[in-house]
Amino acid sequence: MAAAPINDDSLFECTICLETFDEPKLLPCFHTFCKKCLTAHIKRNKRKGNVFPCPNCRTHVKVPPKEADGFQTNFYVIAARSSEELLKSRLLEISTVVSNSGKDGEDGCLFEQPCPKHRKQNQMLQFYCSKCDIPICLHCKLTSHEGHDTRDLEDILHCTKDELKEKSETIQSFILKYKAARESAEGIEKKMDHKLQELKASVIGNAEHLHDLVDNRKKILLDMITKSQRKETNKVIQYQKTLEKNNKQMKDLVEQINKEQNKHDVQTLLKLKTTVSEKMKTIDSTPPQFNPDTNEVTYERAANQNGKAREMISNFMGEIVSKDISQQHGVSNGVSNTIDVSTSAFPFSNNHMAQLPPIPIHPRLVRTIWSRGMNKYIIRCISTESQGRVWVNFDPINPNLELINKNGVTLKKLAIAGKDVSGLALLPAPSNKMVISCPSQKVLFNLEHIYDPTVEQSHRFQLPDTPVAVYQYGGQVYVLIWGKGSAKGVMNTDKKTWLFRNNQELRLKKPNDFMVTKEGGLLTVVICDPVSQQVIIMQENRGTFYIKHIYKGEGLDQPRNFVPKGLTMSVNNELHVSDEGNSFILQLNINTGRLISLIHISSIGIRKPRAIQFSKDGMWVADSFGGFYLIHFRISSLEDQRRFAAQLNSDDNYPIIL
Repeated sequence: MAAAPINDDSLFECTICLETFDEPKLLPCFHTFCKKCLTAHIKRNKRKGNVFPCPNCRTHVKVPPKEADGFQTNFYVIAARSSEELLKSRLLEISTVVSNSGKDGEDGCLFEQPCPKHRKQNQMLQFYCSKCDIPICLHCKLTSHEGHDTRDLEDILHCTKDELKEKSETIQSFILKYKAARESAEGIEKKMDHKLQELKASVIGNAEHLHDLVDNRKKILLDMITKSQRKETNKVIQYQKTLEKNNKQMKDLVEQINKEQNKHDVQTLLKLKTTVSEKMKTIDSTPPQFNPDTNEVTYERAANQNGKAREMISNFMGEIVSKDISQQHGVSNGVSNTIDVSTSAFPFSNNHMAQLPPIPIHPRLVRTIWSRGMNKYIIRCISTESQGRVWVNFDPINPNLELINKNGVTLKKLAIAGKDVSGLALLPAPSNKMVISCPSQKVLFNLEHIYDPTVEQSHRFQLPDTPVAVYQYGGQVYVLIWGKGSAKGVMNTDKKTWLFRNNQELRLKKPNDFMVTKEGGLLTVVICDPVSQQVIIMQENRGTFYIKHIYKGEGLDQPRNFVPKGLTMSVNNELHVSDEGNSFILQLNINTGRLISLIHISSIGIRKPRAIQFSKDGMWVADSFGGFYLIHFRISSLEDQRRFAAQLNSDDNYPIIL
């Protein structure tokens, strides 16, 4: 049986000379060429910047100091080609043996050949000696091979043919495996090329975005200079008008004197003298001083600008994470440059930007739902519905839940006596369920049919420690656990798994509220701790949560009074924090952790805000004195609105200022 020829040699052919590779050299774009072909191509196509295009994909490749010798030899092609040639030679050898065997009685058949020792006696080869592993004649069998194990040569021939046929099929299977391996390698090469092209597109896109940020910042600075120039120019124009006015008065006075002094009427001249004297008292004998402050507006460049600029650009653009690249570029002066995900993935942290004052926003259309002035913490937690209604939890000692509309009318009541409540989460419709956390019993209660007060069915979910608050996101329920025990963190109660647990980086003392959301496709957790006076933003990266930002009152007039008590997200995915110490509601940028705006609710009589929640009608605010309000917001004036709109269209990484 003849072996099938191996014709697919494209893997071992140079695309320049179309011959088998001679000293194959591998380019960074993973294409391979002969050394001599690559040398000639570099000489013909070398461009400015000491680069040349790849003959296959046209990617620009840097010419190494040794030119073609400087590229890595493709040992895979050499090894695969050697294996291919070995298989070909072995298959040809076996095929030749099988073909020469032919049919019984054919020319060249072993048992029709004379015995080398007894050729003169016309003895033909008829037997096979197993001990000596040679064919023999009858004379040899009876003499020198007497007593050896011998078999008929024709039987041996048929058995050998069958074995060779089996081995040939086995080698054919080896060839198919090698072909599949080559095809797999080609597929991997295409995938790697596609991935690298995607990475290049990402880097180019990020660089273009950085250019836009710089252009926007340049426009803002130039606008500020233009406004200052206009202001200073107006001062000079006003000064010139003053000089012109005084000069005109003096010219008019001289003209009047010249006109009347030739008259001989003493009375007229005396009157003129008196008039001139009076007017001279009102005229400054010397021009007023004008000393403009030419240094009122200056351009302060960043300290250590070159190094700082490189650091900021590096942090914005990120890093290329590769074992090969890290080995080449990851060590500088013997010190390893570890890639910090928190700074590489998220540009322009607080350390890189000056803190600018936030925009003040004043509330309007205030609707007081309650203001009872009862004992502290009368309203501990609230949860809004899509229709704008809100569920409110009252006195934690004898708690009950009420469903309130925007006019303050109670629509439903739900008695949950015997359960102290630290948080509640309303599941999205049509589930009609609510989850409440009970810190004293360390349990979550899943309340069924909350719109039917006659049904009192609930399910318990036991927790390892004290629940601080509960939150619903994406139809799943999360709980913040923080007590004296060892289990502290955020748990997904639907999957019964921890997002993070006993994180050593968290320096919380007594967290009060939290929330879960997604930012940039990554799961994000925000926790506020009034005792340690901080809001912590954590984000998931490859299954692990790390601290992305910590806000401690930066940008406030009284950062020492910052006491975060409640969290909420608007429909535009804006993070708001209630500041009980300063009687503010703060808007933070969840990407940068920076302060964007301040909502002055103290101006409308609301002090010490605690729980806050957005709805389609505005923001619900519960304070620490038993007050419950529904408020809206507006920008202070028309000019403020124009500035606000203009700055919203500028770089999002800069805080809004007035």
